[in-house]
Amino acid sequence: AIDMKVDLKRDAFKTTNGKQELRKVPFLMGDPLQLTHPQQVRHNPDYEATRNRYALSEWLNQLLNLHSEFSFGVSIPMFMSPINMKVLHASSIAMNYGPNFKVRERFLPCGYVWTRVLGIIGFIPAIIMHLSLLATVGLLKMPYLGKALADFLAPPGSGVPDAISSLGTTGVYATATSEVKESGKVDRGYAYLSFKGDACNLTTAQCVCESAFALVFDKDALPKRSNDGFGTPSEIFGDVLVKRFRETKVRPVDVQINVRTEVTKNEMKVYIHDM
Repeated sequence: AIDMKVDLKRDAFKTTNGKQELRKVPFLMGDPLQLTHPQQVRHNPDYEATRNRYALSEWLNQLLNLHSEFSFGVSIPMFMSPINMKVLHASSIAMNYGPNFKVRERFLPCGYVWTRVLGIIGFIPAIIMHLSLLATVGLLKMPYLGKALADFLAPPGSGVPDAISSLGTTGVYATATSEVKESGKVDRGYAYLSFKGDACNLTTAQCVCESAFALVFDKDALPKRSNDGFGTPSEIFGDVLVKRFRETKVRPVDVQINVRTEVTKNEMKVYIHDM
C-alpha cells in the first residue's frame, strides 16, 4: 500500500476534446468507477453523473458520522474505504442497485458496546484516532523516509504472529435501506458477520481462501459468468460464500440477517441479536 502512487493531477483534472479541465468532483485516490467494465461503464460518457455522485460519496465518507442506532455514537471512515468503496460502487453497477445508490464504510474506534456508552462524547477518541491515522499515512507516504520507516517497523515478509492475530475478532455490521416511500417509511435489511481473528490477517486470509474453495468445490452453484463479463466478489460469490462462512469447520463465522419493512428512516436500535 505504501508503494501505491497517488496521481493528484488525474484526480483533479480530466481531458475533454484534447483540453484539460477541472473535474466537477475531484477523485479520492482514483476513479470511483475504475473497477467497472472499461467499455460499458468506465469510459462511457453516460456514466459521468454516476461517477461524480460516487466521487462525492467517497469524500463525504471521510467525515465523522453520528449513528442514532448506536446512541448517537461517533464513527470514523474505515481506513481502507478509499479502496473498498470502489469495489462496492462496481457491485452497485453490476447488480443494478439503482440510480440513487449511496454507500458509506465506517469504523467504530470504541467498538459496538463503548460507542453506545459514550454516545456523542465518543467524538473525542474518534477525532484522536482519525488524526492519528491521517498522520501515520502522511508520514509513511513521505519520500524515502516513509518507505525506510515501514521497512524498519514491518520488514517485507514479517507479520503479526498467529497467536496474537487469533486473539482478535472482526465484526462487520451492515444495513441496506430503501428509498423513502409515499408513507414516509422505508424497508431495511440488516446483516452482521463476526469473524474469529483480526481483520488484517486471519479474517482477510479466510475470505480469500473460502473464495478460492468456492471456485473449486462450488463451481456449479456459481453463475457461469457475470452479466457484463467484469464481475465483483458480491456478484460472483454472493450466497455461496456466505454459506461457506457459516459451515466451515476451521473458524465458523457468526452470520445474522434480519429484514424489517415499513420502518422509520432513523433507527434507534440495532435489530441484530447480541448487538
